[in-house]
Amino acid sequence: MKTLFDIKPLSANTDPISSFETAEKNRPTINEQAFKVFKALTEHDGVTSLELSEKSGIDYAVCARRLPDLRRYGAVQNCVHPCGRKVCNVCTLAVCALATFKNYKGEKRIIWYVKEVE
Repeated sequence: MKTLFDIKPLSANTDPISSFETAEKNRPTINEQAFKVFKALTEHDGVTSLELSEKSGIDYAVCARRLPDLRRYGAVQNCVHPCGRKVCNVCTLAVCALATFKNYKGEKRIIWYVKEVE
């Protein structure tokens, strides 16, 4: 499978060596999942992770895990500036102060966007 990303799985410094080994072993799978989620988001920009799962057929847990990975990687974001542009240099934070939300299926959920290139 083609992949554009090289997302390093997260492990805490205090984790045992086996956690790092497992994370590294799963790296190709994580990057394939990230590519699928990113591709789906390019087709359904401006959706929640649950909506993305429903529209793309990708498992919700995969969407919910890979979207924050893609945000740390700089490929997606969850905010729109007041001017309407989707370019933000603070979107590597857990939740940007300008994050946009919507109510979906009775819950307040964060909206994800493909990051525009400046």
